[in-house]
Amino acid sequence: MVGWVAGQALDYAFSDEKIFSISAWDVDPDWLGWGIGWTLMTKLMSFAKSKGLRWFTVGVNPDASPYPERAYQALQKHGFKEFERSFLIDLNANMGSVSAPSPQK
Repeated sequence: MVGWVAGQALDYAFSDEKIFSISAWDVDPDWLGWGIGWTLMTKLMSFAKSKGLRWFTVGVNPDASPYPERAYQALQKHGFKEFERSFLIDLNANMGSVSAPSPQK
């Protein structure tokens, strides 16, 4: 296994809408830059959107991640906006052309 991601649909305190929240994710350091994390993320984004969810959030814990800046940059590159120390994307507005990036090593 080179990567994994786990998430769930949750009630959001400031809205009547549910959000899909990534609770944990990781990619083997030897596979960073190959699009593994983004591929896993897009699979969950598509799943969440198919269930009628609009919002998708990903937290990055700088104390638990060996590469938090890399995660921040990747999320921002793919349209996520920083929101309450997490990154949030509107699945209705940003799912037009979701595809895995080319390796960047």
